[in-house]
Amino acid sequence: MIIAIPMSRGRLAGHFTKAQRIGFFNEYHHLVTSFDNPALAGSCSAKKAMLTLIKEQKVDIVMVQNIGERMLGKLLDAGISVSQGDSALGIEQLLTSCSDINLRLVNASEGRASLNHLKKGLLQW
Repeated sequence: MIIAIPMSRGRLAGHFTKAQRIGFFNEYHHLVTSFDNPALAGSCSAKKAMLTLIKEQKVDIVMVQNIGERMLGKLLDAGISVSQGDSALGIEQLLTSCSDINLRLVNASEGRASLNHLKKGLLQW
């Protein structure tokens, strides 16, 4: 089992795509590898690169504090579980809590609405 945690300053990042790095942990809570977050470039293709990285690492569970509904939907569609955590918790506590199914996000609507995506949609009219 591989657990991905988007991290900033050694803690769970406040927002999924704005994390500085993504840590990949195994079932024994050991850090296997970590990467700079490709989504920091801010473009749609950069966010796709983040999603691709997570898929390539064969992630089973992603821990988030906040995530947009579109990215959440893409993770869920890819068969990746998403667990909600709190950046006040330490990494070990987050890794332990990610197995709690009561913390799982199961529907894209549980993510934050994308204001930029809504604006783009309105501009097309």
